[in-house]
Amino acid sequence: MKTKRPFAILAGWLLGCAALLATGCENRLTRENYDKIQVGMSVDEVTAILGPGEKMVDGAGTKLARDMLGDITFAQQRQNQNQIKQGLGDLVKNRDEQTQREAEGKNPPASPNRPQPTPTSPSSATTARVPAAPSPVPARAPIRDRWIWKSDRIEITVDFSDDRVTTKNQDGL
Repeated sequence: MKTKRPFAILAGWLLGCAALLATGCENRLTRENYDKIQVGMSVDEVTAILGPGEKMVDGAGTKLARDMLGDITFAQQRQNQNQIKQGLGDLVKNRDEQTQREAEGKNPPASPNRPQPTPTSPSSATTARVPAAPSPVPARAPIRDRWIWKSDRIEITVDFSDDRVTTKNQDGL
């Protein structure tokens, strides 16, 4: 009798572990779950659908490239601002010269490419278009992460920006 009791306990324990493993090994990498992932979801929401994933770590080269891209973007915005300032300066200079000529009674010579102002229309100096101001420089670059879920021959990759889904991709579904 004593030999049957440890065997029964061991068998019950193994059966319980097998049942726990069977429910925990459910494959969550399915087309249905992949289709549930929507742009704007958080990492936690995607993890609730697909289970635990693996965050892909950037190498030093990726960080360097991202930093360089940020520097280039900042330099381009600075250059755009300088060009706008130069353009505004040229407009003011042209307007001042036009005002001076009008005060002296001199009209600019007729140009075939530029229509002469008429008494009913405003002068060409006042109708010049000022380029739109560039968008302000963002306070910080968005944090971008890539997570991956793998199972057998199935792979789902999800890109996040500031903890929100931006793109998703799958292979093997």
